[in-house]
Amino acid sequence: MNKIFKIILFFIALSGFACGSDCSIDKPKNLKPIDWEGWNYMYDVYYNSLMECSEAGNNPIFGREIKIYGWINKPSIEDGKSVLVKENEKNYEFGHLTQCMFITAPSDVYIAIIQKLNVSDLSKKCYVKGTLGYICLPPTGSCSTTSTSIYLESVDDIYFE
Repeated sequence: MNKIFKIILFFIALSGFACGSDCSIDKPKNLKPIDWEGWNYMYDVYYNSLMECSEAGNNPIFGREIKIYGWINKPSIEDGKSVLVKENEKNYEFGHLTQCMFITAPSDVYIAIIQKLNVSDLSKKCYVKGTLGYICLPPTGSCSTTSTSIYLESVDDIYFE
């Protein structure tokens, strides 16, 4: 009986280990570090800021001013959102984006940003200067990860070239 009890405990421990909260995040090998003085590709900022929500609150990268470039996702504007994406995802449906950054702002600035986006040439590269932030996504299993956001103070903090 003692041997059976030990075997049962072993399998419980093993299953707990196998089903534990492994929230590891696979990041690309070609990832560049954030350049706090220059312009950063949204892909690099996205992956440098992707982490478990429990780690994000104490991470010093959030709350800092940053300059990011990418492309505006056209379908997100039609849904009243503004999302910065990689070039090959600028026309994807919002639910099919793999990496994106949400642009946030005070409501009067955000309305002006949407108006600006509606009359801009979205085929051009978009440059955004603001404060790096994050949003906690709903958990998948036992893990909740971040989605990156950038907070703009002014409509002039976004332009196209």
